[in-house]
Amino acid sequence: DWSSDVCSSDLDALALDALAGRAPIDAVQPLDLARHQGTPMAQRQGRASVRYWERLLRGLPRPAEATAGDPRTPRYWQLSYTSPAAHLAVLTVAARTGAQPGPVRMAAFAVALARVTGERMVALQTLVHNRFRPGFTGSVSALTQPGLCVVDVGDSTFDEVVARAWQATTRAAKHAYFDPDAMADMIAGLNRPDLDIACFFNDRRRQVPRSLAVPNRAAILAALPR
Repeated sequence: DWSSDVCSSDLDALALDALAGRAPIDAVQPLDLARHQGTPMAQRQGRASVRYWERLLRGLPRPAEATAGDPRTPRYWQLSYTSPAAHLAVLTVAARTGAQPGPVRMAAFAVALARVTGERMVALQTLVHNRFRPGFTGSVSALTQPGLCVVDVGDSTFDEVVARAWQATTRAAKHAYFDPDAMADMIAGLNRPDLDIACFFNDRRRQVPRSLAVPNRAAILAALPR
């Protein structure tokens, strides 16, 4: 999605540049990106990310019991759920806590997952675009990698979980640039067959300006039947 947006912006800019006689767009090309990933700086960055993941994964408790397999077919199902009330509630919690709506949605997901699994420590993977890194903003290349978020849900208020989700997403973004082979080797070396982090929280909404009007309780309750 990000690369598509960059391509669209590039095409518009190229047309304007051609009319104005300006030089073409200068952005990091895929081959340049590959060279960069081989530099000592990028290698250090990747090793730091792997160490961060390792520290989080080693801190995860072993599950109380294995989840039973589901024999139903087909194996993969898709469930859609639309809730205007949940959307309004997210905006209200975001205004109350000062957090962005994204961490609020993640906190709600983490609480729900903790209730289903019975585990107080919830491990989620997010998708980090990595375009905030120097020189990568306008690059049309594959930069997205997983980030690891571990959120402690047990014995906490929802606002506390929101704060932890916000911290977790920020740290995950910082440590989502790494060599996939090195990450896979580290996870294999943990020797934790019970370790399951294949739970992804993919919030694809772009950040939008906050509305000045904060929904009240009555508005949220009125939206519940929808």
